[in-house]
Amino acid sequence: MAACDIERSDNGDFDGLWQLYAVDTLPAGGTADMRLSQIVWCVQGTLLELRQGSDVEKDYICNFELTEQMLKLSNPYLSKRDSGDIRVNDVDRLRLFGINQLEEQFKVLQLTDSRMDLESETLKLHFRKY
Repeated sequence: MAACDIERSDNGDFDGLWQLYAVDTLPAGGTADMRLSQIVWCVQGTLLELRQGSDVEKDYICNFELTEQMLKLSNPYLSKRDSGDIRVNDVDRLRLFGINQLEEQFKVLQLTDSRMDLESETLKLHFRKY
């Protein structure tokens, strides 16, 4: 008998579907309610997918590294499932998702099975898990 390997993720509470519900702008001190934006981060395995509602033209994927204190994002691509992914070279495409650098780094302020708070140099992102 042969055994099959099942792909497993070792991401703990980070795995899953996260809705971006608020963004704090650190320099200005303002807060934006993002609940109606339909921005979600989908985490599985070694990939992070960034989506806005059902608009597949705004689906992005990137790699990530997660430690207890830091989340590092890298290698962003526009996800074109039918024709091949396209490397993102303009960070403006990712700002909608709270990402302001092509190689972004966040402090992990909170990560539980239902809430996540991340902080970059200029933003604090607040998520809830679906």
